Amino acid sequence: MPEEIITHSAEETIRWGREFAKRLRAPMLVLLTGDLGTGKTTLTKGIVSGLGAANEDEVTSPTFTLVHV
Repeated sequence: MPEEIITHSAEETIRWGREFAKRLRAPMLVLLTGDLGTGKTTLTKGIVSGLGAANEDEVTSPTFTLVHV
């Protein structure tokens, strides 16, 4: 059964993403699903930051980019 986590702010979501990243071991596939505005990009910012792959401000929403164009 999938784990359900509820956060109450963007900062809390990023923080949880950093903690979640500590549990990831390669090879690993993480799928994020949800409606627009549910926090997928915000969570990804935390995961990427927690993995040391990039700074949070370097992570952008692919959906926003497509809609903006």
